[in-house]
Amino acid sequence: MVENVLAFIGVISFIIGIAILLLSIKYNINQWTFNFSLILSIILVSVGVYLVFVTIPWYIIMKKFIGFLIFALGFFLVFLYPAPTDYQSDEFTLLGVLAGIVFIGIGLYMLLF
Repeated sequence: MVENVLAFIGVISFIIGIAILLLSIKYNINQWTFNFSLILSIILVSVGVYLVFVTIPWYIIMKKFIGFLIFALGFFLVFLYPAPTDYQSDEFTLLGVLAGIVFIGIGLYMLLF
């Protein structure tokens, strides 16, 4: 139970650190404030990564990452696969969409379980 709370705090710390960094880049702020926000975001991201890797075993993190990559590949094949018929036949488009659906299923399974 404590490990789950620490992992959650780590993920939230990572997200807040990235958000601070992106917002400080987007809004043109003075140099001192930017340096402070940069140091704060580096600390938050470091603490977040440390808490996540300490509480969750590395093979679970690797499994989730590979599942996300497979899901992203399936999403690309289903929604962004080129469909013009001037340089490929319709069978290739259907094959790409079918493979994408299979990859989405495998990726979701790896992400969720």
